[in-house]
Amino acid sequence: MGRDFGAGLTERELNYLIAYEWAETADDVLWRRSKLGLRMRPEQRLAVERYLQDSHRKSPAVSIERQSR
Repeated sequence: MGRDFGAGLTERELNYLIAYEWAETADDVLWRRSKLGLRMRPEQRLAVERYLQDSHRKSPAVSIERQSR
């Protein structure tokens, strides 16, 4: 499942949300698609934000995959 970000959110789930649900920001994942932000500490929310920022920087394939749909 990869890294555990807290409140039951894993790296694998984040990767799925990025690739198939077009999640782009921590707010999108933690507040719009779920309410996990209510159960996470500030440093856990920050870790999710950094992970999403890094995944978009490192993986242009995600944006290419999105454009092909």
